[in-house]
Amino acid sequence: MCQGSEFNKLKNTCKGEPEIDDRLLSKEELLARLRGYKKDLESELNAVNKNLESTAIAAKGGD
Repeated sequence: MCQGSEFNKLKNTCKGEPEIDDRLLSKEELLARLRGYKKDLESELNAVNKNLESTAIAAKGGD
């Protein structure tokens, strides 16, 4: 773990840890990732809903 309270000390590599600049994402990068996650989740939700609808239709027809 890095020791010291000065930002410049934290910016330097300390015991193999990545530099702070390498760990931080820009606002645009974070938003792009979140949009990608949202798109993936929406696709999964649509697939689940289709399966539920198919199951419900089959159950009604099977009664």
